[in-house]
Amino acid sequence: MKEAMWGVGIIMLGMTSLIVVNYIGNLGTNNELDYYALREVTEAAMIDAVDLEYFRVTGRLRISSNRFVDNFSKRLTMIAGANRRYEIQFVDIVEEPPKVSVRLLSEASQRIGVIDNVVFNNDIDALLLLRLAPCLDDSGECVGGYKRIPE
Repeated sequence: MKEAMWGVGIIMLGMTSLIVVNYIGNLGTNNELDYYALREVTEAAMIDAVDLEYFRVTGRLRISSNRFVDNFSKRLTMIAGANRRYEIQFVDIVEEPPKVSVRLLSEASQRIGVIDNVVFNNDIDALLLLRLAPCLDDSGECVGGYKRIPE
């Protein structure tokens, strides 16, 4: 009987350790996915929010803050996980030169216990840069008297 209880104890310890390792791994993975989603969504929303009419006239980049917020919100809801709760905070939006600061807070939507009250805080500061050179010919690549320099 004594050896059977030891066996049961070792099996319970193994199951508990697997659950803890799986839970900690999920926490790290969710934080990493949130960071990369924030980075990609911010970049795409900034590019979509560029004021093309202003760029054609002046040759300088400017974003529309309203379009950026709208595009960011739409894109994030398309890729957000259903098992997480998100809070978006737009810390700073500068239209010219294009710069945004966004904070994304996320937490699990279902709490199993006290340990599930983990809130991830991901911040990003993004600048939109475009390498341009004056157009010297009438090629179709010119916009506002400038063309993009290949990287």
